[in-house]
Amino acid sequence: MDYNFYNFNSKDFEHLVQALMQNIIGNSSLVFGQGRDGARELTYEGSGFFDKSNAWNGYWVVQAKYKSRADSMDDYDWVKKNYDAEINKFRDKKRNLKIPDNYILFTNASLSAVDKTGGIDKFEEYKKKDKDLINNIVAVPYDALCRILDNNRDVAIAYSSFILPGDILQGLYGLLNRSTEGDSKRRALYLFLMKEFRNELNAKLIQAGDSNNNINIEKVFIDIHATSSGIATEREPKFINNLITIGNKSHKNNPHKIVLIGEAGAGKSTLSQFLTQLYSAYFLSKENCRYTEVDNFIKNYYQEEIAKPLCCRFPFKITLKEYAEWVSKRNDQDSISVLSYLSNIISLRSDTSFFASDLRELLSKLSFLFIFDGLDEVPSTSNRSILIKEINSFIDIDLSESKCDALVIATTRPQGFSNEFSQDKFKHLKVCELTDNTCIQYLGRLLNQIEGSEKERDNLMSILKEALKDDVIGRLMRTPLQATIMTILVKSTGEPSNNRFRLFDNYYSTILNREKQKGIHKVLNTHERIINDIHFKLAYNLQILSENSKNPSAYIPAQEFSTFVKSIIIAEGYDEAQTQSLVNNICSNVTERLVFLSEVQDQKIGFVIRSMQEFFATKHVLSLADDDIVSLLEKISRNVYWRNVLLFLVGGLHTNNKRNLVDSVIALCHKMNGNDISPNETNSNKILCLGSWLALEILIEGTFSDSPKNENIFLSLLKPIFGIPPTIFLERFLFLPEKLIDCVIKELINIEFAQNQHFNTFAILVAFLTRNAEVDKKICDLHFSELTKTKEKGLLLTYYLKEFSPDSLLYKQSLEDSLLKYQIDDIY
Repeated sequence: MDYNFYNFNSKDFEHLVQALMQNIIGNSSLVFGQGRDGARELTYEGSGFFDKSNAWNGYWVVQAKYKSRADSMDDYDWVKKNYDAEINKFRDKKRNLKIPDNYILFTNASLSAVDKTGGIDKFEEYKKKDKDLINNIVAVPYDALCRILDNNRDVAIAYSSFILPGDILQGLYGLLNRSTEGDSKRRALYLFLMKEFRNELNAKLIQAGDSNNNINIEKVFIDIHATSSGIATEREPKFINNLITIGNKSHKNNPHKIVLIGEAGAGKSTLSQFLTQLYSAYFLSKENCRYTEVDNFIKNYYQEEIAKPLCCRFPFKITLKEYAEWVSKRNDQDSISVLSYLSNIISLRSDTSFFASDLRELLSKLSFLFIFDGLDEVPSTSNRSILIKEINSFIDIDLSESKCDALVIATTRPQGFSNEFSQDKFKHLKVCELTDNTCIQYLGRLLNQIEGSEKERDNLMSILKEALKDDVIGRLMRTPLQATIMTILVKSTGEPSNNRFRLFDNYYSTILNREKQKGIHKVLNTHERIINDIHFKLAYNLQILSENSKNPSAYIPAQEFSTFVKSIIIAEGYDEAQTQSLVNNICSNVTERLVFLSEVQDQKIGFVIRSMQEFFATKHVLSLADDDIVSLLEKISRNVYWRNVLLFLVGGLHTNNKRNLVDSVIALCHKMNGNDISPNETNSNKILCLGSWLALEILIEGTFSDSPKNENIFLSLLKPIFGIPPTIFLERFLFLPEKLIDCVIKELINIEFAQNQHFNTFAILVAFLTRNAEVDKKICDLHFSELTKTKEKGLLLTYYLKEFSPDSLLYKQSLEDSLLKYQIDDIY
């Protein structure tokens, strides 16, 4: 079999050679790591056979030399040059290297077998000059290396994702000498991957609300930053590019594990979808897939920014709410492992019996990408703990014992994430807000797909760029979901929204009116109120049902949906015949899409995007009596699963003529801060200041940007945070609108806060704020001396600035000020 070594780099090629030689002469050989290896990748002392005809004794040295595709030098000249460089190291008396008895040079360069004039014979003649130094010298070029791999199939199998040139599954099963049954398993994996790829073609952000805009994801996708701090820096690679670079290396002994954390609509699932599609496309293209969708994906994705995967990883994207639903329906004696779930899906997609044991056998033989998407969509009140246990068992036992070469990614919102995937084992990355450049880049790609007129595209882009500059409106465009909604809204109405609740509300009205005008569903024109009720009540019901371990998936079976619709229509007073006719009409339309409702799975109805479900649930709550709203506010205020609904709800109260209830939100924040008990008493509310943190999230939303009175009240609610011990959540202050950060800074500079007993909290907060260059400059422009009135405070502030904002102007000024003022040499 021929193998492709051009997907390797020097390090991976060395590892392959080391594995081969250990297979040939045994594990008693010594392997050397990458770096200054002293002219060897592996050494061995003793006797053995490198080929069947000759037994060698003594000291062996094995060297690996990798020739990249970009190197244009003639292969024979390249081998000779590198061979001389290595042999000269042994001749160099200053290096004092032990001279080997046996020397083997592996290379991926090709040496021809033409008699006398070919590269092999020429090298055999050339090496004779070193017979005085080394007894046995062998060069192993490309063809010979391929034959050695054929005879050491376990090594070839271990590196199959890198070296098989095409038809990876077929080549793998060929290496395994599998029977017709093996061909059946290979076919099952191929069909599974092809069907998953086709099911995930469309960009869900657009698909969610426009049945005429099924745009392939690769045409609009843009890579975005995800960093440990959550702050985008141009110095760091964006998420997908970074993952591909990581994925181009082998991780056999230690799977690379990441938790991707992002707010609602930040793009976690889109990043996961695209990454899965990218690896699927390249894997399928290796399999000589004849579907044009695969070729189109590879041709259309943003190649200028996103690299090509060199390692063909087989991707699995596990939607955790679907896994949770599957687990909830299993009997006690049934296996609920990740492998059992995946093998069940493969069997269903391919119509072939595929077992967990089949998949386990492949773990050590292929490279994989495993994505566990949407931990936040499985509430703690559901069967979440069971899923976490199974996922950790899968990683710690199944992947580790098989030495699987795997990338593992889990995605979640920050709310409710309790470090189930700990930072000891997983690298935590936070999805960053879209920068101006990234947002404009995305808007351009989106407009190219939804607007045919170049003149109109330019006009829309001009409006959106101006909106992006606005401190309030621009903050609504910092996630892919909201940037998409804003674009479609501006395209339809010409006006952007300045409030997140209003943005989603206008978006729903826009899509509803568009579908009414196009006559997509006649029922929309005659029964709009019923369609509204179905959206709002179903979303609220699903939000409640998804907290239950019996239905964590947040879908409703088609039959139950029919009954649900019927109950709403009957409440309107229709007779039985009219009711049934209307139910049939709505249920038949929803299988494709009825505004935002669709058949998200076979015979299961729900919302494609969770944020839309949360918004519609809020619309239902707003229809309730005031007392019921106030009661519900308090009930959901401590439930992280409802936090996005709560934030939507505060925006809705301010927008929908229920501003009298804003006072109830303020009262709730005070209560959550423990202000309802005696000053001499204490409780968890007073200690944790939960009301202040809620006020911070409300201010980040920009809900009261048009109401200075309420905005100032919520700003004043932040003060208790400065009196508690420091926490990493202080970095949330960074996401306040810029004008509010100014208010916070001025308050912080106040002597009263500078003298606060918890000055370290104050110092850390300033340090977090100075990650923003504009904020940094403003702090420097203010009365800096107030921050460093004493030596202790000056040093402490400088220390935290160095830890959290080492590149900030303020850090440099603080260091200089401390050195001059206190005449010290060390800020510690």
